[in-house]
Amino acid sequence: MAKEHNGTTPQELPSLTQVYIWECPKLKVFSSGEIIANCFQGIQALPDLNDELVLYNNNLNASVEKLFLLKQ
Repeated sequence: MAKEHNGTTPQELPSLTQVYIWECPKLKVFSSGEIIANCFQGIQALPDLNDELVLYNNNLNASVEKLFLLKQ
């Protein structure tokens, strides 16, 4: 996903199940707008694939924020 999103309309990602994040120490939000990802199961910080998926309030942006706070 390299497309810029202005956050004014919900971004629909119906097939998104997991997000892997690595080497992004300044990442605090995934998108400035609402994300609809009904199949989303969580975020995993690579390279440790043994870490549990982070899923907070069934929300991708909240999960990115939670993961960022856990890694500090």
